[in-house]
Amino acid sequence: MTFKAVVCHRRKAFELMKQKLEEQLRIAESFVDTAKFLDATLRQFVIGGTATSVENRRDKQQLQGKEVCHFLHAVVFEIGIKVIWALDKGKEYRRTHDILCLYWELSSEKRSRIKDLYDEQVSVLSVEGTNRGGKTIRVDSLVDFQSLEEALESNKDTITNFKYDGKFSGKSSAISGVIWDSTTLWVFPQGYVMFPEKLLTYARENLASYSATTK
Repeated sequence: MTFKAVVCHRRKAFELMKQKLEEQLRIAESFVDTAKFLDATLRQFVIGGTATSVENRRDKQQLQGKEVCHFLHAVVFEIGIKVIWALDKGKEYRRTHDILCLYWELSSEKRSRIKDLYDEQVSVLSVEGTNRGGKTIRVDSLVDFQSLEEALESNKDTITNFKYDGKFSGKSSAISGVIWDSTTLWVFPQGYVMFPEKLLTYARENLASYSATTK
């Protein structure tokens, strides 16, 4: 194969990968947009509570909407990591839900940037709220947040099992605006949930940079 043919082959391979990654990002962005339609006010829910009144049933419906948001944002989390990995390695990502493994294979610069985005989200969710008794409290004094590595690892379980058994247990993630301890769920309005969109923005920045260097 001549040098010109090799270059042509690589260019075609890149264009195919680029199209696939752009489609993945469009899908992820549509999931984020869908989550915005399921917005909710800042509320507190008791895990395992029963919907015995009109108000409680309304609360249950609102919580179910945010459970859908949590699953959608878990999918966005996975897509974002996979797109960034593919661009970092210059090849298609592996078919796996183990995004913690993919994360550790990224360059240190990209790992650091993703960690900054996640830690920023934890900070945003560590706000003052009001419990059912009307007392002002700090959410981060009640909730033990997952580290980024823990969030990456638990995301696999969310993707594979949450649609069948939507349980919030263990340390709380910070990817969706639903945070929890052993007895309580805190549901945040969509305006607090910035990590999914910022991760996709970072993935698009990587795509644009990769495109510019491979022309």
